[in-house]
Amino acid sequence: MTMKQNNDIKTFFQYVIPSVLSFALSGVYAVVDGFFIGNSMGDMGLSAVNIAYPIVAVIQALLLLGLLWFQTYP
Repeated sequence: MTMKQNNDIKTFFQYVIPSVLSFALSGVYAVVDGFFIGNSMGDMGLSAVNIAYPIVAVIQALLLLGLLWFQTYP
């Protein structure tokens, strides 16, 4: 490996690690949110969370893709 490849790998992981942590914490948030809403509002509230979460995840993924794209290629 050359120095350029090492630098590229380091830069890659500098961008990837925060993204992976963000999505992991978002998943934990959805589980905890579903638990509290399911206990307080019942089946209808839990179904609303289960419908809304994939929509929010897709929007979050597209925004993150755009942000990383414009940071990498200004």
